Amino acid sequence: QCGADCEELIVPFTYANSKATADRLLTQFGRTITLRRVVQGAYNDDASTVTLTTTDEDVTAVLLGFNDRERAGNPAILAQDRKALVAVGALASPPVVGDRLVVDGAEWQAIGASALSPAGADLLYTLQIRR
Repeated sequence: QCGADCEELIVPFTYANSKATADRLLTQFGRTITLRRVVQGAYNDDASTVTLTTTDEDVTAVLLGFNDRERAGNPAILAQDRKALVAVGALASPPVVGDRLVVDGAEWQAIGASALSPAGADLLYTLQIRR
């Protein structure tokens, strides 16, 4: 307790506050990169082709390597793979397997994607990316 000479400030817990904190920390320690989504459209029988639509969106992310413990526990993680912690920010939808991150001109493909979502509230996204 604070005592008689000060006011105690109680901030109620909300997942919106947690998301804002995660976004703020990723902005502070990360950088802006491009999330590239490629969506397949309709199949054209005459041309035997599929229409592809590519959209780019700036996201804030922290890029990390996987540690030895993570690698030992998952043989699907290769030595060159990286982990991207992506801020939820204003993304309309979560990143998915197959999306790409463009980092310093190089394109990395998401081969794994998950969300930290306690009680269904997305706080951040984790991608396993590979070149």
